[in-house]
Amino acid sequence: MGNSLASAMRMKGVVDEIYGVESNHKFKRQAFQTGSYADCVTSLDELFDSHSIDSHSIDSHSFEMIFVCTPVDTVPGIVADCVQKFPDVVVSDIGSTKSEIVTKTDRLLADTAHRFVAGHPIAGGDTTGPITPPNSIFTNKLFVSTPSESTDLTAVEQIEKLWQALDCRTIRLEPEEHDRLLGLTSHMPHVVSAVLSATLQKNEAEFCGTGWRDTTRIAKSNPLLWKEILVHNRDSVRQAMDRFLGTFEQIKKAIEAEDWDSVVKLLEKGKQNRDALGN
Repeated sequence: MGNSLASAMRMKGVVDEIYGVESNHKFKRQAFQTGSYADCVTSLDELFDSHSIDSHSIDSHSFEMIFVCTPVDTVPGIVADCVQKFPDVVVSDIGSTKSEIVTKTDRLLADTAHRFVAGHPIAGGDTTGPITPPNSIFTNKLFVSTPSESTDLTAVEQIEKLWQALDCRTIRLEPEEHDRLLGLTSHMPHVVSAVLSATLQKNEAEFCGTGWRDTTRIAKSNPLLWKEILVHNRDSVRQAMDRFLGTFEQIKKAIEAEDWDSVVKLLEKGKQNRDALGN
């Protein structure tokens, strides 16, 4: 996701230069080869210590924005470091959970005013590593910002303007409301996809057609990253699972009772909801 963001910003020309930080040397090399970055370094210390990168001198006045594109459990600590080292720089993240990130970051910053804007572009894929998509994955997508009471509102406006320049729609939500909605529309569906895939026996795999593959595509995502998402948003995911299981039980009972009218109504509702989203 971080590389997709860098690629989109480069394609749109919304920033002058982009520097990447990647501790994995293989990913660091691949990221630099995408052409999205002026250069990549392996640690934050190289930036914080005004390290010289190929004749480019980096100091606290060199940055307008810092995006933290790491697993959700690592975001608060990294954000707090960035805010404390670069208090005048706007810092944001792209994590798919928000409540715990906002709460922990505010706590680390002792609830003082800051320029961290918690955010989440509702876009992505199922691959890991610095892969550059041929086109921006953010076009016509929704970006959600979830500022806290300690967030400088001018920083929120700056972040929103950047995402709008990437052809995103923007909206502000409370962190808890974001997590409730994403628990229902993203995190619970991932669990369903993974469980459906895990239910399959090896000797049944050759009978899987396009429908099964489409339904389980997101099960290919990194399990450890998703474990942390589920840890952060466990309450909303449990509520979403209860809602899903209630509807699942309805169609199960309808099939058992051979109540085909009810089965058709549920299938029609599913089709209508999906058709309304478009492709």
